[in-house]
Amino acid sequence: MSRKSVTTAILILALLAIAVSAYLTYLHYAPGHGAWCDVSQGFNCEIVNQSIYAEFPPGSGIPVGGLGALAFIIVFILAYSVQKKEEFLYFDRKERAKYLAILLGMSVLFSLYLVYIEAFVLYTFCLFCLILGILIIASFILALKLKSLIV
Repeated sequence: MSRKSVTTAILILALLAIAVSAYLTYLHYAPGHGAWCDVSQGFNCEIVNQSIYAEFPPGSGIPVGGLGALAFIIVFILAYSVQKKEEFLYFDRKERAKYLAILLGMSVLFSLYLVYIEAFVLYTFCLFCLILGILIIASFILALKLKSLIV
């Protein structure tokens, strides 16, 4: 895989993640509008998105979905800059690829924390949260690949 194909894949995943994060933020502020996502007691977006864990830190009023959208906007900018620019904000391509991998690695850890909360505290899962987790993991794997492609 080339640097361009990997960064293009990351850009596409970032756009999808921004859309999912924006929808999760909407669900957080509009209770009852995600009823079609409430499949059963074990898969219920409403319970997850209205819990105190849908905010970070819990109870702060800052929705996790909004933080996800912000993180993936940064991912998009970093990936685009790695693809298009030799130097960006005084950082070379290799440094930006490293920061991209670090940001996505931290996102994977946070996503795993949220899955833990869903499984062992709330006893229900949010389908969109799980989809976002898959997008995060896929982006992280690609970011590691990208880091190895840049010499």
